[in-house]
Amino acid sequence: MAYARISAVSGTGATRTTVTVEGTSYDIYELPADGAITVEVAGDVDYLIVGAGGASAPTSYGASGGGSGGD
Repeated sequence: MAYARISAVSGTGATRTTVTVEGTSYDIYELPADGAITVEVAGDVDYLIVGAGGASAPTSYGASGGGSGGD
């Protein structure tokens, strides 16, 4: 099946960046929590979802690890 065609993205601060890797162009979409993608033509999609992690405690309370991502 061919790749899907994205016609729009929405959400405050949503962005699209195009990069080329070894001669192949890829669109990278960054969306906020309220973001949405509108698909114009159905097809395959390669995706990676990365959620932001939480902060650790201030050093005055002793070091701790950050929270898990929002995936």
